[in-house]
Amino acid sequence: MFNNIGGKIKALAKVIFWAGIIASVIIGFSSVATRNDEAAGFISLFLIVGFGSLGSWLGSLAFYRFGELMENSAIIAGKSTHEKNVISKEGIETPRAGAKQDSGEKILGELLQKGVITQNEYDLLIKKERKN
Repeated sequence: MFNNIGGKIKALAKVIFWAGIIASVIIGFSSVATRNDEAAGFISLFLIVGFGSLGSWLGSLAFYRFGELMENSAIIAGKSTHEKNVISKEGIETPRAGAKQDSGEKILGELLQKGVITQNEYDLLIKKERKN
């Protein structure tokens, strides 16, 4: 229930976004149906759907960004399963004492594959790793 809270907040942001869009469309079409003047009804339709969708999008952005913040802070704190290895100027360090040590080249290869480091960074760190 309390695991991956950042992902759950991001999912909630998507639900809020789509619920707001659907509600705006429903309210907009109901405004057309309740007006006697067709032109005023269609103007209100476009205003309600336009501003309602924009408001829904802006509101969901705040929630989504908060979810991203939660995920990134968990990664930084080392409480996430995403990336447990830290690259320093000296080479590869593992944050937990007693953790199973993988070879430095294997870890660097995984980081390169995930896009965490560039090819140039990979080459430099491999050279350092082979010197040690």
